[in-house]
Amino acid sequence: MSIKRNYRLVCVKDISLEVLCETSLTKGGAGTCVGLDVAKDEIVSVVLWPDKSFERPWKIGNPAGIDELLQRLLLLKENCDSLTQASDLPRKGPKRKNHVRRR
Repeated sequence: MSIKRNYRLVCVKDISLEVLCETSLTKGGAGTCVGLDVAKDEIVSVVLWPDKSFERPWKIGNPAGIDELLQRLLLLKENCDSLTQASDLPRKGPKRKNHVRRR
């Protein structure tokens, strides 16, 4: 596969769960990361494996494809030791709203 095709988006529905499971069992582990770029109509996600290789970016319709994305992320969480959900991360305190700057 040429270098240019590595960055081409692939629809998340075209990602085989069986292939993803096999890949996550062989390449996955501590240090597996998933990056998300969330836009109004589309989400782009990419999996970065601990050996610094990565999968082709996934194209997800927003909000229609979120269930497909979650299904694949949960599969990765089961097979990769350190993949965490956002709810597992420590949260900061709430941001102050209506902050008025005084001189």
